[in-house]
Amino acid sequence: MSKRYIGKTCTYCTAPHASVVGDHVLAREFCLKHKRANLPQVPACDVCNGEKSRLEHELTAVMPFGGRHPDSRANLSTMVAPRLAKNRKLAATLAAGMRQSFESNDGIAWQPAGTVPIDTAQLVRLYELMAQGLAYWNWGVLLPQESCIIYGTFLTAAGENIYERLFGTNRVRRVRDNLSDGVLEYEGIQDPGHSEFTAWRMSLYGTLLSGDAEAPAEIPSRCHIITAPRSLATAVRLIESMRNGPGRVPA
Repeated sequence: MSKRYIGKTCTYCTAPHASVVGDHVLAREFCLKHKRANLPQVPACDVCNGEKSRLEHELTAVMPFGGRHPDSRANLSTMVAPRLAKNRKLAATLAAGMRQSFESNDGIAWQPAGTVPIDTAQLVRLYELMAQGLAYWNWGVLLPQESCIIYGTFLTAAGENIYERLFGTNRVRRVRDNLSDGVLEYEGIQDPGHSEFTAWRMSLYGTLLSGDAEAPAEIPSRCHIITAPRSLATAVRLIESMRNGPGRVPA
């Protein structure tokens, strides 16, 4: 472990001098072993690293099932089975909730498909933490909980159209990248006048989320995250509209 991550401000809780580890913003376990080089790391304290690790431990075993990225299939065949063997409770939950089907884009070539249950709240929380990590990695921005709001959600097509206006705004800093050959794809913007105001859209494996009775036609793959200072009224109103408006896919 490099000493450069020890005794720094924690990226997630922003406690000064609290970091004890360099946390991989995208957990290495989401990636095939030969594609783990150069993943971004940020300083993290023991508590925050533990919370994020617990989320990752379960989601690394679940997300590859719905992934469209080719590495998700390789991950399923080489790494997920051993993880589930060590977590029999999760394996039983997945087995009980799994639904098998066949899908075709042209009505001729049918392919096996299926769905597994997933805790969407856990997934959104992980995306929120990754947004914090990427804000620090790309722009050196810390987001103190007492002065900032961090909100993530999945949006309907109508919600995505509204969110798109943010990314069409001029005079913002932009970043667009992918990690581990596209396992995590992300795009972010930052307001130079309010460094804590950032907006992100991210997709892990391109995994599709579906099965909601209130929005059966909506199958999102990207999570949308906004971070903003609580003092910025326009940003707070935007987050409230995302939280309560019709553009959010119900959890």
